[in-house]
Amino acid sequence: MKLNTFSGTLFTVIIIALIIFVVFITLIIRNQFELQKSNRTQQKSYIIAEELRKTSDDLTRYCRSYVSTGDTIWENKYWEVIDIRNGKKPRPDGHTISLRDTMKNLGFTKIEFDKLKEAEDNSNSLVWTEKIAFNAMKGIFADSVKKFTISRKPDAEMACRIMFDKKYHDDKKTIMKPIDDFILMLNKRTQETTEKFNEKSFNLIFITLIAIVLTLFFTFFSFFIMKKRINKNIKELKEKTKKQNILNQKLFANSLEIDQRNIEIKENEFKIKQQYEELQITKEELQQNNEELRTLNEDIIIQKNIISNNNKQLEILLNNLPAHIFFKNTKLEYILANKSFRKLFADKEKTIIGKRDSDFLNQEIAKIYEDIDKEIINSKKSKYDITEKHTNLNNIEYYTSTSKIIYTDDNGNVIGIIGIVRDITERFLYEKKLKQSNEIIKKAHKDITNSINYAKTIQQALLISKKLIDNYLNDYFIFNKPKDRISGDFYYVNKIGKDITFAVADCTGHGISGGFLTMLGITYLHEIVKNKKIDNNGKALDILRERFKNTFKEFGSNNNNGLDIALCSIDTETNILQYAGAYNPLVIIRNNELIEYKATRNPIGFYPKERKFKNNIIKLQNNDLIYIFSDGFQDQFGEQENKKFSSRKFKELLININNLPIEEQENKLNNIFMKWKGKNNQTDDILIFGMKFKF
Repeated sequence: MKLNTFSGTLFTVIIIALIIFVVFITLIIRNQFELQKSNRTQQKSYIIAEELRKTSDDLTRYCRSYVSTGDTIWENKYWEVIDIRNGKKPRPDGHTISLRDTMKNLGFTKIEFDKLKEAEDNSNSLVWTEKIAFNAMKGIFADSVKKFTISRKPDAEMACRIMFDKKYHDDKKTIMKPIDDFILMLNKRTQETTEKFNEKSFNLIFITLIAIVLTLFFTFFSFFIMKKRINKNIKELKEKTKKQNILNQKLFANSLEIDQRNIEIKENEFKIKQQYEELQITKEELQQNNEELRTLNEDIIIQKNIISNNNKQLEILLNNLPAHIFFKNTKLEYILANKSFRKLFADKEKTIIGKRDSDFLNQEIAKIYEDIDKEIINSKKSKYDITEKHTNLNNIEYYTSTSKIIYTDDNGNVIGIIGIVRDITERFLYEKKLKQSNEIIKKAHKDITNSINYAKTIQQALLISKKLIDNYLNDYFIFNKPKDRISGDFYYVNKIGKDITFAVADCTGHGISGGFLTMLGITYLHEIVKNKKIDNNGKALDILRERFKNTFKEFGSNNNNGLDIALCSIDTETNILQYAGAYNPLVIIRNNELIEYKATRNPIGFYPKERKFKNNIIKLQNNDLIYIFSDGFQDQFGEQENKKFSSRKFKELLININNLPIEEQENKLNNIFMKWKGKNNQTDDILIFGMKFKF
C-alpha cells in the first residue's frame, strides 16, 4: 500500500471513530429520556392510587354527614363523586373519563391493574352499604331481591348504625390493602427499570471510551508501520545509487580502452553506442529515483506534521476524559498515563513513567495490582469492572471501577495492558440509597441530570442552530461550506441584554484538527461574551488569545494552534457596532459603497510580535449591509484560470449582490463559487456571515 493511500486510510479510521463516539453519546441521551419517562409514569400511578383512596374517603365522609344532619347537600356531593369516578362528569382537569379507564391508559401490568381493580371493586361494594344508609334516611328499604321497593318510616338511627359500626370500618380497611400492595409492586417494577437503564448507560459510556483508546493505539501503530516503509524505500534507493557508481567506473575504464585501441574503434563503435544508451537509461532512472526521493521526503515531512498535530489533539482529548487512563508494558512499567491518572500520585509525568506500582504505592496494594496484571498477561484475558473500595487522605470512602485490557502485536504476542479507572462513588451510593426511599429516587434523578449535562457540554461544541439565531436577527444569511465533513471554521451568535454579538472564525487547519480547535474556540468565546465586565471586543480577543496560549503552552511557543476571527457586537439601543479582528476584516456596504475595517495582523495564538487587538467603534445607519468572513472563498483556485479568486474580486462580488434580498445573496454566492471552482477540489473551509441592519 502506498504512503498516500495508507495515510488516507488512517484519516478515514479516525473519522469513523469520531462518528461512533457521537452515535454513542446520542444513545446515552436517549436512554436517559426513557428513564425520565418511566419515573413520570410512576408519579402518575401514585396519583391514581391516591385518587382511589381519597374518593373512597370522600364518599364515607359525605354519607356520614348526610345521616348525621339530613342535609341533602351532602347527598348531592356524594353522587357527584360517583359520577366523576365513573366518567359521567368531567374531572378537575376537564377530561371526562372513568377512573378505571385512566388506570388502563397508564399501561400497568396485569397484576398491578388487578390490584387497583380489586380496590375499586371493594370501594363499589361499600357504595351499596352507603346506599342502604341513604335510603334508610328517606324511609326506603331493600326487598329480598335487593331492590329498594319497601316504604316505611325513615330510620335515622339505622342509617347512623350502618355508617359507624365496626363492620363498616373493617370493610373500609379492606379497600386500602390492595392499594398498598399496588404501591409495593410499582416501586419494585420502577426500581428494576431504573437499574436496567443505568446499566445500559454505563455500557454505552464504557464502549465509547474503548473506541477512543483503540483509535489512539491505531494511530501510534500506523505511524510505526509508515516509518518502517519509508526506511525500506531509502535502503532500496541507496542500492540503486551504488549500482550507478559501479556503472560510472565501468564507463571510465571503457574510455581508457578507447584511447589504447584506436585500431578497433570501428569494430567496437556499435558496442560503445549500445553501452552509452544503457548509461543514458540508467541516468534517467537515477534522476527519476532522485525525484521520487524528494517527493518521499516531502511526504514524510507532511505526515510527521499531521501525526504530530493529531497526537497533540488526541492528547488534549484524552486528558479531558472523565476517567483515569494508563498503559503498561509486559514488565508492568508505566509507558503512558493521562493527566487525571498522574495527579493521583504526582503532578509531573516523569514521576510514574518507567516505574512500577511498587515504586510509589504501598507494597501490599502494589503486590495485589501486579498479581492481577501478571494473571491478565499470562492468560491473555482482559478483566472488566474490578470494583474497589478506597479511603482518601481525609478518611472519606470512595469507590472505583477498573478495566484492564490486553493489547497484542500482529503475531498475537502480548505487548502490554491498557487500564481505565473510573470513579463510581456517586453511582455506587446512588444505587445503594435507591432501594431505601422515594427521596433517594429524587437524588438519583439529579445524578442522571448531571450525566445529561456532561453530554450537553459536548453538544455545546456544535454550532448555534439557525432556529435560535432567528430569535435575535431577521435579515441575515450564513453561507457555510466546509472543505471536509468537519469544518475548521465556526460562527457564533448570541444576545446578552441589549447587545447582539456575532463572529466568524477560521481555526488552524480543517477536518479533524480544525474541528478540535472549533470546540475550544466556541467554548472560550461563549465564556468571554457572557462576562459583562468586558467592555469592548478588543479586550475580548486579548483574553481569547491568552486562553489559547495557556491551553497549548506545554507544546511550546512554536506550535501554530489558534484561529483568525472577526468579532462584532451591536448595542440595540444606541445602534453602535464594536468590531475587533485577528486577520479577518469587517466589510460594511452603505449606499452601494464598500467600507472596509482592517483587522489587527495578529492571530489568536502564539505569535513572535504580539500587539493588542484594536477595537473599532462604528455608528450604524439604517439598511447598512454587514459582512464578516473567513478566507476560504478568496483562496479558492479556479478551474479555468488556475489562480485564486482573490480578495479584490470578492469585494467586487459583495458590491454586485448587495441590492439583492438578503435571502438570495447566499444562493448567488454559492452559484458563483461552484462555477469558479469547477472540477477543482475545494481549497479550504468557507464561511460568510451577512446581515442587513434596520432600526
